[in-house]
Amino acid sequence: MFTPLNPKLYTAVCEARAYALGRFIAQNTDLNSVEFVSSFPIFILERFDIENENEDPDLASLRERLAEAALSEGFRPRTEQAIAMFADHTGEALDVLFLRMVDDFVNYALPRTAGLPDESDQFDALYRDFEQDLLSDVFTMRVIAPLGNFSDHSGHFQGPVAGLRFAWADVFLKAILNSARLRARALAYLELKSTTVWGGGRVKDSHSYFLAHFQEVRTKETGALSAAFERAEEVVRKIVLTARLVAFEPVYAQCVGVRILGHYSGGHGMVLWNPRDEWIDDSSGADMGRCVTAFRKLFPYALAAPASSIEMLFLKLDDALRRGRKTSRPWQGADGRADIDRLLDYCQALEALLPFRGKQIPVFAARLIQYNTPNARDDVAGLLNDMYDLRNMVMHGRYDRVLHDRAGTRYKLAEMGNFRRHLHSLAVLYLLNPDQDGCPNLRRFIKQLRKDENIQLNTL
Repeated sequence: MFTPLNPKLYTAVCEARAYALGRFIAQNTDLNSVEFVSSFPIFILERFDIENENEDPDLASLRERLAEAALSEGFRPRTEQAIAMFADHTGEALDVLFLRMVDDFVNYALPRTAGLPDESDQFDALYRDFEQDLLSDVFTMRVIAPLGNFSDHSGHFQGPVAGLRFAWADVFLKAILNSARLRARALAYLELKSTTVWGGGRVKDSHSYFLAHFQEVRTKETGALSAAFERAEEVVRKIVLTARLVAFEPVYAQCVGVRILGHYSGGHGMVLWNPRDEWIDDSSGADMGRCVTAFRKLFPYALAAPASSIEMLFLKLDDALRRGRKTSRPWQGADGRADIDRLLDYCQALEALLPFRGKQIPVFAARLIQYNTPNARDDVAGLLNDMYDLRNMVMHGRYDRVLHDRAGTRYKLAEMGNFRRHLHSLAVLYLLNPDQDGCPNLRRFIKQLRKDENIQLNTL
């Protein structure tokens, strides 16, 4: 049985929930309907006009009890700490900021629980998380990201894995939302549609979204809110990078979303922002079924890697996916020039994985791939060497020779897809083999590589 840390606060929050729910019951609203869950957010406690003669005295009393319970002796320091860290500071009084947090929680919890057969248990589970976020030394960061060009229609990914799970978000107008699972699915969809995306517009129109959900417990400390936002974007990048590496598709995130204390409810508190890049809509995509085992193994390693260790890899793979040139000429299309752009991107990514000198990079990369990648083509070394020769020609003034296939190499720009596959293989080895400090590091094998020794690495 649930026992709250602050019983008076729990009782007052339950009264706030009942007060808000009473408005719907008075209107004979079906609590299992889409109409009900799409009514949120609503204002419950956020109207602070105490001069209003028509204000409901019950609501005024409720506000007083909530503030008194949260700011009472023994709980005030924790409440003040949480408000300082997570509230949107607008110069308002402490009790006003706290009541806004409660309003946000009720707007999050009420549509997820009201009218369900296990309503009380569902509400208590959500309240337990709210109370821990408010009164303990830690808080839970919940990250969501609608993914493009990636899906799991048959439910192959059984999570969570390292805090990550996937779920679909959709809703049908006549649906009967009489279970927590159906509510969560519908609300995720409705909240994405109703929440403004910082940095640009809203999520794109769709009848459904495939969502990555990530959860992590974090320590309360100075700057916790901004650090959580940074961590959320880092995690989404790692999800996208893992999916790109194992699915070989241009997976992307439409936006990054965070739910934390004071920012739970969609259209009200939850924060969504654009991860700075345009969507990659090229009618491609992958289903989790073909890569679920590889994804489950690789993601925990990607998640544990320091952000700086994957930054260049992510950026260069991302740049290469966005290299489609719209320009064209009567005598030549733009594909060759886009391939040269990708060639330079892939070479930079390769150099980030293997920080060696010059010709050592393609030679050592080929050895690592051939030793540790089943069914690797025999001439990996030849292809990588030729790609580097093409890169050097481009960088030293012989661009046209590369563009027009007059470079004299066996492998030409048409092999860009195979070059990318080898880069993906090496990136997987890079992530799966961190050093003792937890940082991906293939450079530590330089002695064995120079001696052409067989290096057995952790692989998929």
